[in-house]
Amino acid sequence: MSKTIKKNRLISAAALGLCLAFVLPGMSMAQAVMYSGQSDQTPDYLRPLKQALANAGATALTSDQETAIQTLITNFRTSTESTPSATRLAYDNDILTGNVAGAIALIPALNAEQAQQEQARQEAEISFAAAVVKALSSAQLSALQQKLGADDTVRLIQSLAGGPGGGHGGPPPAD
Repeated sequence: MSKTIKKNRLISAAALGLCLAFVLPGMSMAQAVMYSGQSDQTPDYLRPLKQALANAGATALTSDQETAIQTLITNFRTSTESTPSATRLAYDNDILTGNVAGAIALIPALNAEQAQQEQARQEAEISFAAAVVKALSSAQLSALQQKLGADDTVRLIQSLAGGPGGGHGGPPPAD
């Protein structure tokens, strides 16, 4: 009985993980569209930054700044896209065919892959955020830091990378 319960819990957790893997990417795009107030148009990914600058009393982004930051966003998102690895595909297949032991055996390899992918994503996110900071004027950056503080300014900038957090956490709440 105990083995059956553990097996059912593992299968349920794996199924939930697969559902989240497919649902969350779609949700982030939907959230971006809802946040920008647009529906059939391309979402305005710069809107949180524009609002934060306005709330901080800073000058608005110039068209050159908007273009530069939008290019950084596009390049970041393109460079961090990934396809499932052979290990991940084997893991998924094991789950879908009910091979619990096979899926469990792949967990260490999956964990190692995920750690490498997370390291690469964090490095790319740092480079992205530093490039966005360079695109802002010193007065804009200073105004954001005075209004939001350093931590929320960094989170705001990183949120431009996309998704919930993006990025990790999304933009700070508006006052």
